[in-house]
Amino acid sequence: NPGTDITEFIFGHSLETNEKSESGYCIDLPDVIHGPFPIEQLQACTSRMEAYCEDIETSMCPCFEYQQIRFIEKQIVGDARFVLDMNLSCKLPELNHSLPYGIYRKAFKNQELPTLIAGTDVRADKMFPPYYGNCFQKTIMGPEMTKDQARNCIGLVDYICKSLKPLPVEKCSDEPTYAKNRIDDRTCSALFPQDFLSDNSTQRRCGKTDYFPGKMVSEHCRKSCGSCTCTDDTDFYFNGQADRGCDWIADHPEYCEDYDVARFCKQTCGTPCCRDNYDFRFEYNKKSGYRCELLQNIWEDACKDDEIAQNCPMSCRKCEIQPMTVIID
Repeated sequence: NPGTDITEFIFGHSLETNEKSESGYCIDLPDVIHGPFPIEQLQACTSRMEAYCEDIETSMCPCFEYQQIRFIEKQIVGDARFVLDMNLSCKLPELNHSLPYGIYRKAFKNQELPTLIAGTDVRADKMFPPYYGNCFQKTIMGPEMTKDQARNCIGLVDYICKSLKPLPVEKCSDEPTYAKNRIDDRTCSALFPQDFLSDNSTQRRCGKTDYFPGKMVSEHCRKSCGSCTCTDDTDFYFNGQADRGCDWIADHPEYCEDYDVARFCKQTCGTPCCRDNYDFRFEYNKKSGYRCELLQNIWEDACKDDEIAQNCPMSCRKCEIQPMTVIID
């Protein structure tokens, strides 16, 4: 049972080693001893226990065992280099692009895909006797499993998954129905193909104003443009650990390089989001040196300029959270 100490003694029996003895004892839990009984009766106990052990052995997960799962658990908690991919871990295959249900480690810089540390591929179309899918340990696929083996594999993975906090639902997203200038093939995903645009190109596209709604592209494609609200998500926990929220990340800023950490701990990590550019200066009514914070009384007129609106999104009311209204004389 994965939930118990592997050294716990559950049931067994003992035969006396004294050659002159013709009796022995049955042990039911460590502190309950029965007997003595004749050797003939204890031999019956032996045969039954051997049958139990054989049944247990044939029902064990063929890819990994409890000791290995405990080692993975210790890595998650104590190894700074072991970063879980919580986008894939602990999800059923039908909810995870048919990938095995298991524990995934994030890809190293020289790898393209995450690593499946331990998992089981139990799909609905394979749940027919006598086999119930395969199990996996890293790149090795185990044999097809019996029902009992599949249950044991799932139970071992469950042991870790039940202790992990899932990733929160991202509150910031692109508008799924948006199409720039009402052109069908100019959706947010088409305007900002992943890994194909430079930062400058992305910034230029985000700063454009749509002709019809009269809003900037960044107001429709907030996730792609990095114009989400500048707050930390209180439901985010690094590596699924309940004591490692964004406040923990503040003491371990090296993890801000991780994509998930950066998007859920925006304030802590300084992730691009909907905030004014403190260093930006602009000219208004032939006067130079204006800063974003001075837009309070003139924002409706000044923010018609795309450059000002892009650099001062908060003061220009382009963010989801609006600034407090302060009248400046």
